Amino acid sequence: MGEVRKIFIVDTDPLYKSKVRSSLEALDGVEVYGFVSGEECLQVLDADPAAIIVDLYLDSRYTDTMSGAHLLNAIKKERPELDVLILTPDLMLTRSMSIVQEKAFDCIEKTEENIQRISSLMTIILRHKELEENTERYRNSMYFMVASCFALVVGMGGITAW
Repeated sequence: MGEVRKIFIVDTDPLYKSKVRSSLEALDGVEVYGFVSGEECLQVLDADPAAIIVDLYLDSRYTDTMSGAHLLNAIKKERPELDVLILTPDLMLTRSMSIVQEKAFDCIEKTEENIQRISSLMTIILRHKELEENTERYRNSMYFMVASCFALVVGMGGITAW
């Protein structure tokens, strides 16, 4: 990856957030930004993160803040193409939630053992984005070459019969 990719982590647990951040910062070309609330994250969504990791229960520690489900919904409303990974203490319950099924890239149980899995999922997301961008660049260059050849043929008086 040539450019720096931003990953946002929205979690009220500073220790867990720090461990995830350390794991992600070991990846090449990644900058990690942490937020305590969904409101903070939404304020800087225009900074163009490649992916966002969201604790589903953001409102469990601070009741005056939005929940992870509300944040997921708000992110997808503003940036539907953005991949969001949901962290949850109860994987079975979370997977049954329709908003997570419809809008999240994936959900993962919020445990110490899964920190490496989070990093692996972010690697997959970043690689996929890189492939999409390369495909778009290739497609654009092909369009340019076809248009250039067409212009050249037309400029030479067109194609004549053999």
